Formats: sequence, structure tokens, C-alpha cells
Amino acid sequence: RARAARASLPLLLLLPSASSAALPPALPPPWARGGRLHGLLLREAAERGRLVSGSSSSSPDSKPLPRVSEQPLDHFSAGGDAGNATIPIRYWVDASCYAPGGPVFVTMGGEAEASPSACGPRAEAHKALVLSVEHRFYGRSHPRAPEPLAEAFLRFLAVEQNLADTDAILRAVREEFGAGPGFAFGGSYSGATCAWFRTAYPSAVAGCISESGVVNAILNFTAFDAHVRSAVGSPDPSCQRALLNAMAALDRAFASGSGKAASVKSLFKGDNLIGTANGDTDFMYAVADGVAMLDQYGRKAELCASLSSLPSNPSDDERIANLQSLIEEYYGADFVSGCFYDSECIRNATSGQDVGVGNRQWRWQKCTQLAYLQAAPEEEPVRSRLLTLGALDAQCRYMFGGVGPNTTGINSKFGGDHPKGSRIFFINYSDDPWLKASVLSQTGPDLPVCMTTCDGCGHCGAGVPPEIGKACEGKADKFIAKWLQDA
Repeated sequence: RARAARASLPLLLLLPSASSAALPPALPPPWARGGRLHGLLLREAAERGRLVSGSSSSSPDSKPLPRVSEQPLDHFSAGGDAGNATIPIRYWVDASCYAPGGPVFVTMGGEAEASPSACGPRAEAHKALVLSVEHRFYGRSHPRAPEPLAEAFLRFLAVEQNLADTDAILRAVREEFGAGPGFAFGGSYSGATCAWFRTAYPSAVAGCISESGVVNAILNFTAFDAHVRSAVGSPDPSCQRALLNAMAALDRAFASGSGKAASVKSLFKGDNLIGTANGDTDFMYAVADGVAMLDQYGRKAELCASLSSLPSNPSDDERIANLQSLIEEYYGADFVSGCFYDSECIRNATSGQDVGVGNRQWRWQKCTQLAYLQAAPEEEPVRSRLLTLGALDAQCRYMFGGVGPNTTGINSKFGGDHPKGSRIFFINYSDDPWLKASVLSQTGPDLPVCMTTCDGCGHCGAGVPPEIGKACEGKADKFIAKWLQDA
């Protein structure tokens, strides 16, 4: 049974805020924010009314300060080898629109450094307290040790431990403020933890709004690539064919010998991936991500425009150069060479600046519990055929000393795409390549699903015109009101 929270006084620095008034903005991961894509998504979020970069309905003087709660390093094995060790978990409370007895809107932590969520229209309508909890091992919520990301500590980075942290902090905050029931919100991985939190701790939160929530931990996730291929084929099938040809050109270059492969890596500024144990897998994963994230974040039109700029009957070298230019423009010159796509770096990043970014931590979670290993399908992949399940599994085992992914436990516990919880509202988007890892149809009376469909409707609502997204968000408002009333 989880041990009680031990809260401490507020400390540390204030970070930019996001909003739990609506669902949070869809932004690329920290390692993909060096180019045009990040700016495009920030502007889109502002237009949709999703508060980012310090915006808030409250005045600057009333922005929440970070607090720290000392949580057990291991909630579930009292007297185990973790002993009485603790881990500091950061959280923020915005009471600017709270009325005593009102609910607590909980923004679930995700796979990166957290920001404080602020009161907005939804919280104001319910006179809610707004609580943001940083996920253990991300941001500054990591063990106080010279190497906080060593495997001796990372074994305590698990979904269940994070949920127990959140429950303990929510209980302490409710007691401090005399607040009513909680209600959880999240998108992508935190959309999954939102659903799992409602399942594991149904008395803590009255419900969950899970946007693009990846609750189905899939080992051999070939459907990810297949969905990208399908999405880029609409409305212009020539875009799909151009992407297939580009990836085939890349595979031919690597098949021609190590010298050509090295020159291609150098073109992408990935010299650090030349001659390493998993360099080819690392490189192809980076390129595949660079393509897929444009579809994922509602920017397949930009992807297709770049591919269409090629001359008629382009050579393999021209196709490869076009891919390199695309990736540098949208993610920055250091995208391929960054730590996230370098198995050597991940293997050794046990301390230092990578603590806050989430490179090693997220790869650990994928390589142990969650997988989502995006292998190339057999038929017409739009990623390299070198990205087999075997290659991706070997990458995991190399980075983490023989540890490989096992999704059986998490899916058995929470139900995968047939959730075992209730009062969870799943919002999904038609072009999102993560779609098959979510819940696509209602599987129970209190597990409603809403799909937003359009060309460019991406992950967590990226690329969705405001007038199209209103339908599902309106339904979310109704479920929030109903489930809080029923609590």
C-alpha cells in the first residue's frame, strides 16, 4: 500500500505555465524544438486558446510557485532495498479561481519537465483548484544523487510509482485547501496516465479527460508507420509515393556499403552515429521520427510540399538531400546528432543536463514497460526496413544492460485498449499515428470516445481548426460537469 505524502515548503524556480482550462497544447518533445515546427505549434496553440509560455488568466504576481513533496522512492515495498529513500516531486497549485469545496483539476505529468497549469475557463466555471504534478525522474523530480539516472534508480521509474506520487500529493492538497474531488487531465503519455490514475485510484478523481491517450502499450507497433503512410496519401496520393521512394533511396544507400552510409550520416550531421554499435538503427529512427512528427503534429501539408519540390525523376542522392533539408528546417541542425537518437549517449547519460530533458528516462520507460517500438511493417513502409522489431529490441538491451520491453504487465493491469476503469473520456484525431495505441470505440457505459476527423488532425489536436475541435471539447465539458456532480 502506498505510504502517505510528506510535503515540504515551496521552493525551486517558476517555469512557464500551461493551461488546464482546456487541454494542454500539442508541442513536440524537447529534442525536436530547434526548427520551424515548434514555432508553428506555439502560434497554433495561441490561436486555439490553449495557454502556453507563461500565459495565464491570472496576473503575473499570482502565478503559482513550485512546491516539493518528498515521496518514497519505492511506494510498494516497505523495508525493501530502497529503504527509507525518498524522491522530491515538484508540483504547483493555482488557487486563483478556487472556492472552498471546489474540485481539484489535476494536470498529469508527462515525459518531460513540467510547467504549472493555470486557472482558465474550465477551472473558473467549476471554481476549481488547479494542481500540476511533475512526473518522477523528469525535470527536477529526481533522486538527489550524483547519477540520478543510473539503473539502480531508474528501476523506480514506473507508471505505478508515478500514479502513487500523484495520489499522495492530491490527497495532501485536498486536505490543505478543503477541496472536493479531483478530476484528471492529460494528453499523449499523460493522457494514458490520466486514464490509469482514474483506474488505479477511482476515489481520488471523479473522471479523466484523455486526449490522444496511449493506453495500449504495443510491443511491435507497425501500425504507427502504416498510419503515417495512410495519412500522407490523403488528399494527394503522390505524396505517399514520394515518401515511399525517399525511404527506399535511403535503404539503398545503406545497402551499398558502410562508406556510403557514413556519408549519408554526415550529410544529416550525424557523425556521432558512424561506427557505433547501433548507429544505423539510431540514424534511421531519427529520420523516421523527423518524417512522422510532421504528420503527428498536423503538418503533413508541409511534408508533402517539401517532397513535391523535387525535380522530376530525382536521383537517390536528391531524394536523400531533400529529406535532410526537411529535417533541418523543421527540427534544427542538431536533431539527428542529439542524445535522444544516440544509443551511446543514452547508455551513458546518467547525470547532467539530460536529467531535465527526458532522453534517457523516456527511453527507459519504453524499453521496460511501454515499448511502442515503431518497427517497419512488411508492406510499403515509410521508414527504413532496417527498423525491425529485433533491431529496436537490441537497441533497448544495449542501452540498458540487457533489459528489454515487456508490455504484458501494464496491459493486464489497466486493460490496454479495453480499459478496466470508468468515467474516462477519450478524444482522438484521425491523422494521429498514435491512434492505434488509444481507445477507438466505446467499450463500457462510462468510457465514451470522440473522434475528430479532418486532413491534418494530429496528435493532441495539433493541426485541428478550432471550429472542428469544438465538438469533442464540448462533450468533454459535459462529462466533467456530470461526473463531478455524481462524485
